[in-house]
Amino acid sequence: MYKVVYDMDDVLNNLNKYVFSTLNLPLPEFFEIKSCGYTDEQKEKIISMYKDPETFRHLRLMPGARSITRAEKIFKDKEGNPLVSVWINTVSLNTDIVDVKKETVRVGIPGFDMSRMIAQVSDGHKHILEDADYVIEDNIQNIVKYPSKCKKILIDKTHNQGHAYNIADRDAGIIRVRNLKGAIRTVERDIAKREGYNPVNLIW
Repeated sequence: MYKVVYDMDDVLNNLNKYVFSTLNLPLPEFFEIKSCGYTDEQKEKIISMYKDPETFRHLRLMPGARSITRAEKIFKDKEGNPLVSVWINTVSLNTDIVDVKKETVRVGIPGFDMSRMIAQVSDGHKHILEDADYVIEDNIQNIVKYPSKCKKILIDKTHNQGHAYNIADRDAGIIRVRNLKGAIRTVERDIAKREGYNPVNLIW
C-alpha cells in the first residue's frame, strides 16, 4: 500500500495568494513571516488573517484538488483492492480553522476518507507522517524531515526557494513541481512505473 500525504495550506488551497492579495502585499520570501521584510504592522495583519477562520472560508481549492484520490481508483491489486491510500496532514492555529478545513474537504473532495485527514493544532510545529511513501508540501523545512524512502514533492512557491534555506533540491531528494496538478501527475506516474502500468493508458 502506497501512502500519499498532501499538505493543505498552499497545496490544496490558495491561502497565501488570498491573504497577501487581500492585504495588497507581495508574497513572502520565507515560510516564517517573522523572517520576512514586512513592517511590524503588516506582520500583525498577516498573522491575524492566518488566525481567523473567516479567512479559510474564503479560500478555494486548487485545480486538481478533487482528483487527489484518483490514484486509489486507478491502482488495484489482483483482488481489486486499492494499492494507494491518500491522506491530508494539515496544521491550523486554532480548532475553529480545523472545522472550516474539514468542511472544505468534505464538500470539495468527494470520495476522500475523512478518517485520513490529520488536522493538527499548533503554532507552527508539524508532526510528519514518517511512514509516507509520497509527500506533497509547500514547506521546504518540513519536507526535508521525511525519510529518504519517501518521494518529496514540493509545490514551487516564493517562500520555499532552496537558496533562502541553504537547501539544494537535488541533495535533499526534492522533486519541485509548478502546481498541484503537476504533483498529482508525478505521484501517479511514479506508482504506474513501480506497478508496471502503461502510463500511456493513464490520462492526465
